[in-house]
Amino acid sequence: MAAPSVNKSTQKGQDPSVLAYLIAYNVAQVMGWSAIMLALVSHVAMERDFKGVYEKVAPLLNIFQTAAVLESQDVLGVTMFVFAWTLTEMIRYSFYMFSLIGEVPFVIQWCRYTFFIVLYPIGVTGELLSVWASLPYVQETGLYSLPMPNKLNFAFRYDYYLKFFMLMYIPVFPQLYMHMLAQRQKVIGGAGKSKAD
Repeated sequence: MAAPSVNKSTQKGQDPSVLAYLIAYNVAQVMGWSAIMLALVSHVAMERDFKGVYEKVAPLLNIFQTAAVLESQDVLGVTMFVFAWTLTEMIRYSFYMFSLIGEVPFVIQWCRYTFFIVLYPIGVTGELLSVWASLPYVQETGLYSLPMPNKLNFAFRYDYYLKFFMLMYIPVFPQLYMHMLAQRQKVIGGAGKSKAD
């Protein structure tokens, strides 16, 4: 559920009803992801355990994120990626909302282009841990797999797909991470940026 990136040039001449819808959508996303974060933090604080995190956040997560089926997961990985996704989405939709209004506070812009430095590795690690933990269940049950023979004369092993998915992080993650670092440098600068700029 991603809203398109909006800049000031696309706002000029925009239908007020479309702008109102986009603002409302982004406010709803900020509120939804904030509710997920609250559910996550309250569960961990009250239960003093990561078990059951997914069950706690699943209803809201299914509304605000098209998520993979993780109903069998009670692992630290789920807590890690839900935490990373939630904080990322709260910041992202706040950024979109303020962009639509026409003025993004520097703190929101800074968070959008800085928090990923920690959140992206946390989220990826959580996703990989969760997928890894799901492999025995997927293999045992044949979840989403299509064995031969069948009418389509085509086989599909979901566990193989998940392993391929995990391996794809090796070439893809560094590229995406470096792209985000370059975006950060371009938008807010970095350590090398002079104070006069």
